[in-house]
Amino acid sequence: MKIVTIFGSPRKKGNSVTLTEAFLYEAEQRGAKVSRHHIGAQKVFGCICCEACKREHTSCVLQDDLTPILHETFNADTVVIATPLYFLDMPAPCKAFIDRWYSFFNPEFYCRPDPSRLAPGKNIVFVVSQGAQENQFNDFVQRYAMIFSMFGFKAPWLIRGADLGGPDAASKRPDLLERARYVGQMVMDGEPSDSVIKPYG
Repeated sequence: MKIVTIFGSPRKKGNSVTLTEAFLYEAEQRGAKVSRHHIGAQKVFGCICCEACKREHTSCVLQDDLTPILHETFNADTVVIATPLYFLDMPAPCKAFIDRWYSFFNPEFYCRPDPSRLAPGKNIVFVVSQGAQENQFNDFVQRYAMIFSMFGFKAPWLIRGADLGGPDAASKRPDLLERARYVGQMVMDGEPSDSVIKPYG
């Protein structure tokens, strides 16, 4: 299994990274081929809505550090997005990565039965860390789950660490680490997600 991992946090040893590495450890132990990308400090552009990917090209024409990562995402079996929740959303570089998924839509995607250029049925693992309690910002998770479904991903696996007071808080939470390891096992075994995410809206 090919797993592409996008770390959205500017901290290379923050909570979302800690939880993701616990997941990746289990996946690699079971033979997964993993690539890791810390995009928090990389040169990234957001989508500029040039529509080139809908006319003369089938991929994004912008050239930056996201270019090879988008290519890997297209070819991966599993996509892992790890992000802290900053100011009600993910950090800007991670959001730019998601925005560039616009290039994964087919032309006139809004009125055709095959809107996405991605192969249907890819796994997606969404790792979220937040300082707030778990009953806060559920709309954030719901919104991105809706986006993932638009591109034909399977129901997302969610690893969510809430009420994390400092950048090393997840390393002191055996329940969260166990959850991350469990998800790694289940994804590699091909099991469907057990994450119940209410519809957005």
